[in-house]
Amino acid sequence: MNTLPEKSMQPYDQTYEEYRGFALEGTITDRSLDWFILVRIEPTRPGSPGLIPALLNTFPRSDSVGDAWRFMASLARCAVDEYLDGHKRG
Repeated sequence: MNTLPEKSMQPYDQTYEEYRGFALEGTITDRSLDWFILVRIEPTRPGSPGLIPALLNTFPRSDSVGDAWRFMASLARCAVDEYLDGHKRG
């Protein structure tokens, strides 16, 4: 089960990427035993369609943090694609 990092934990790294009018804002936290990655997905343009839920996951420390982030960013881009494609069909 994924649990949010404690408030006292400082982010290991933060990332930002724009994709199809949405900001993918990632926060990576080092929790000693694993990497905790939270990705917020928000519109970047006024009038852009609604909200996409944030994604979160944990990865074992044996995984590269770069590989873990690329996986989460890929999931976030898929979520944007599905949301926008579904919104067009409306």
